[in-house]
Amino acid sequence: MEAATGHRRMPIEDRLHPSRAGTTGTRGGLVGESAMRCLLMLVGLVGLLAAAPETVRKNIKIANPRVQETTGPRAVLHVTIANIQGRADRLLRASTPVAESVAIWDQLGKQGAGLRIPGRAEFVIGSDLPRIELVGLTKTLSADASFHLLLVFEQAGKISVDVLVETASAIQQ
Repeated sequence: MEAATGHRRMPIEDRLHPSRAGTTGTRGGLVGESAMRCLLMLVGLVGLLAAAPETVRKNIKIANPRVQETTGPRAVLHVTIANIQGRADRLLRASTPVAESVAIWDQLGKQGAGLRIPGRAEFVIGSDLPRIELVGLTKTLSADASFHLLLVFEQAGKISVDVLVETASAIQQ
């Protein structure tokens, strides 16, 4: 069977059985499709990893720090902070060039005492308690921008992260 282009068509058996694909000397088939699927999956995974930045220092892991775009004076930090070891740590303070101060509220709603992170615990921080808020923003936070944030822990020390500025709809997902 010759196709109009002069290439042999792949027999149906080769298209249905991946172990036999490519044995007829034709191009394409399931091997090519399989390679393309793998490539697309790899590109998707790389995209997910890039969208979810993560920083690890000693016992603390910081993942996906982000804020909502705003022209107002405050912004809530959305971030996951995990203590990957058994010993507790404490977030003592934070600072950034885009805000006059960074307020930290603990699980009980107290401000100023830092945030205790128990051993082998993970906090998904957002609008509820515990909460981290950038106060007295010195500039407008526009979507797709980023800025530096320094977090200081009792045990892990200083951890610098890049915070992404997202649209309101992206934060709520």
